[in-house]
Formats: sequence, C-alpha cells, structure tokens
Amino acid sequence: MPPHRKRQSTGSGPRITVSLPRRDHDAMSALAEKYDVSLSWLCRRATADFLERHAKGELQLPLRLGQNR
Repeated sequence: MPPHRKRQSTGSGPRITVSLPRRDHDAMSALAEKYDVSLSWLCRRATADFLERHAKGELQLPLRLGQNR
C-alpha cells in the first residue's frame, strides 16, 4: 500500500468530531487511498454533496427537524 500523502488544509473553519461505524470508516479510507485524497477532504466533499442534495429537496431525512426533542 503506498504511503498516504498529507494534503494542505483548505481553510481554518470550525472542526467537528464524528464517530463512524468501522465498515464506513474502512470504506471511506479505501476511497481516500484510491483517489489519493485525504480522509478529511473526502468527508468535506461528502458533506457538501449532502447539503446540496438537501437544498434541492432530493433527500428525505429520517428525523423531523425543528421539533422539540
């Protein structure tokens, strides 16, 4: 397996921590390795895609947003 190259940060925006199931983490790591991008970049791209699909009304979330919990 080739060594993973570090990429320069794309900004100094807020950071979050997310716990993923092992199989999702492994799949994301494999994609990052395959396309020679960082796992962080891949997660930012996935988030941007999700938000774009949500804005277009293409997603139906399983939770009712805006209701009291």
